[in-house]
Amino acid sequence: MPKRYVYEVTRVRLRELSLLTTYDTEFLISCKDYDECMNFLISKGWGYGYNYDNYELVLEEELEKGWNFILELSKEKEPFAVFLCQNDYENLKMCIKSIAANLKEELIYSPRGLLLPEEIYNIVKNNEIEKLPNYMQNSAREATKVLLQTEDGQLCDIILDKDMLKTMNSFAEQSDCDLIKYYSSTIIDCANIKIIVQAVKAGKNAEFLKRACSEYGKISVSELIKSGIKGINEFCKYLTFTEYSGCVGPLSESMRSFEKWRDDRIAMRAKEERKDLFSIGPLVAYVLTKMNEIRTARIIISGKINNISEEVLRERVRMTYA
Repeated sequence: MPKRYVYEVTRVRLRELSLLTTYDTEFLISCKDYDECMNFLISKGWGYGYNYDNYELVLEEELEKGWNFILELSKEKEPFAVFLCQNDYENLKMCIKSIAANLKEELIYSPRGLLLPEEIYNIVKNNEIEKLPNYMQNSAREATKVLLQTEDGQLCDIILDKDMLKTMNSFAEQSDCDLIKYYSSTIIDCANIKIIVQAVKAGKNAEFLKRACSEYGKISVSELIKSGIKGINEFCKYLTFTEYSGCVGPLSESMRSFEKWRDDRIAMRAKEERKDLFSIGPLVAYVLTKMNEIRTARIIISGKINNISEEVLRERVRMTYA
């Protein structure tokens, strides 16, 4: 019999009351400066006071609190592997590049992954790739070889990013949660769309696109590439006949607008999942909402530092919980 999450969902429902609302986001946007923004967030329980001047640390602590809460409820990381593996690959990428460049300074890793950052570092440093999980080994070897032989950092990123999307898809397929499957396919399809738009503008050929794009999304990657090499107009025309037709407008504006569209699309689906009292879906929805909340706070605070207008900030912020 599948596990039922009545207690866990009840706890999440209570914790959701402390998430930023549309009113809170609007208040942050209307704050006159950085200090007023930070005072408001700290009044909401963000940060611990001593790191007031370092907003990134405040945001990191708030995200860490959200993850600690969810992992305490679930008692295991595996249901959230589709999110956590992304941090493992980012840490792997950083380790390979820093060791290849013989960098000595302390690196800043993501603390949330299926593996410990120091574990990944030692494996790469000691050339013990076989100690990585099976799904990471081939791309780790290939990326390391490419970087050492060609010093091509972009190709190193392409190899690891593509394998990360494959791993995400694998974890999503193993999950019983429809929201996780939806999240994974959306991230993969949107990654392909972003790659093709940027590559076409940079004059890359079809071979580059085939190497960079992932075949694990909902949209046929061969059709995406086929339309992409005909130019941006043809590519957008093709997208209008897919479930991603809504991204064409944002794509024509900027990549930032497209990424906001992607995040809001996932947030809309996450809102629907909160209605389920008996599955892990609401826990996953909380994670997605918390990540969006942190993105929104970062956009607004950074905007205040750089004197971005309130109108522009309203265009950039992500969908909130309520």
